Amino acid sequence: MIPPRMKRYLDKHHIQYQMFSHERAENLEEAAKSLQISLSTLAKAVLLIDQEGVFLVAMIPYLQELDLVQISRLAGRPLGIVFGAGANAPFIDCDPGSHPPIGEPYNLHTFMDISLRDFPEVYFEVGSHCCLVQVQQDDFQYLMADAIWGHIIHAPLKHRSFLHKILAVAKEHRPGRKKNSRSRSI
Repeated sequence: MIPPRMKRYLDKHHIQYQMFSHERAENLEEAAKSLQISLSTLAKAVLLIDQEGVFLVAMIPYLQELDLVQISRLAGRPLGIVFGAGANAPFIDCDPGSHPPIGEPYNLHTFMDISLRDFPEVYFEVGSHCCLVQVQQDDFQYLMADAIWGHIIHAPLKHRSFLHKILAVAKEHRPGRKKNSRSRSI
């Protein structure tokens, strides 16, 4: 069942969405597995807090990690991730531990990773451990029109290893650094 605030929000925007009920799941991966949904189509919420104690929410692909430096830069202030029971505070009508990635119904600013625009359809938790919602990309874009979009995830792993190589070469070739017999070029 969709919590009342989220249900009103989805209905108010007159978007087409499909609700998928499942047995109670402790996490998104279990829910996706029970519904035979690919993890690559899931979006997840990461609850954040600033130095003033203001909560915000970030929506990112399930298989990615949030880049705190990037989202802090986008927000214009330092942010930290909220863990544990504290993460339940803003979501008063949701199951504990189930956080919808859409902040507006809970008066939270929402940040979205730009890569979500590439998903033909998006599945996400709506505040219940017993259902996921699926939205087509056009409706998703409309629904998230007020969100702040940007690059807020870490570079994909295939790019990270390349970046590490570049940094290693740059470190070896710093001005004033003497090469030793162990140094090598790529």
